[in-house]
Amino acid sequence: MPVYDWLTRSPAEDIEYDVDVLFGAWPSHPADTDLATVRKRLTISGIRRALVISARGALFDAAAGNTETLAAASNEAQPSAITAAQPSAITAAQQSATTKAQQSATAAGQHSATAEGQHSASTEVSGGVEFIPVGTVDLRDAVGVGARLDELIARGVRWLRLFTVQQGVQQPTPAYLHVVEEACARGLVLLHDGDPRRFGLVLAGRGAEVIFLDLHVYLLTDFLLMARDEPGFRITSRMLSSPDGIERVVETVGANHLVFGSRTPFMDISPQTLRLRYARISADDRALIAGGNIRALLEKVA
Repeated sequence: MPVYDWLTRSPAEDIEYDVDVLFGAWPSHPADTDLATVRKRLTISGIRRALVISARGALFDAAAGNTETLAAASNEAQPSAITAAQPSAITAAQQSATTKAQQSATAAGQHSATAEGQHSASTEVSGGVEFIPVGTVDLRDAVGVGARLDELIARGVRWLRLFTVQQGVQQPTPAYLHVVEEACARGLVLLHDGDPRRFGLVLAGRGAEVIFLDLHVYLLTDFLLMARDEPGFRITSRMLSSPDGIERVVETVGANHLVFGSRTPFMDISPQTLRLRYARISADDRALIAGGNIRALLEKVA
């Protein structure tokens, strides 16, 4: 039986920062999305740090969600380390992953199981994945949002996620614009869902640091035109599914406009890390996308 190189995990698939990670109940999704499950998926996929947010803040209660997010990112929430000194547990995990891969009978599943098992067996993880908290607000309740943002900043939060899709904000509303103004005035980095064509123009010219999480490859040209004049505009590689999507960004506006965001636990991680591994870009550009750009942003907004 032939052995394909993509079945053997490569360091080129390791990710320093994943900017698109959620945990908690999501009624429309049948999978288990609790914090421990999310952390395990990230760990065995070679993701070292994640910008994380509770789903409660998007769907139910922003304040309660922020409380859960901050607790998840605290040292007290860290589980026991998974290390190479635990061979029996690792072997069991590998066997379980292999069995599931065989049952799925898909190439993507085979790669995921093989890669995850190899990473667990060969990598020592001290304290698991590091979680960096992302705050949120309710875009339908913007009165007094400045005080709520100040509370988040006082707790060390520098990232704000705007759930325009879940909160029914289909275009820039007065409440949305007020939140953006208050967030930009405080130097917060925006993690923004939805269609960048609807919101990019009103975010332009503010010196805003924005990561668009839902940029589909079909909309890439519009983003590239905006990014030429907006050094703070970035997208994730998650939906750049064309053969040259990543390359087009790098060649047109530079790798500094691209970051990694997996949408864990709702999307498979390995197809996304494989796409980055095989992208026809330099090792330096790959390193920027996998984490260097976010590391620079963290230093800027600290």
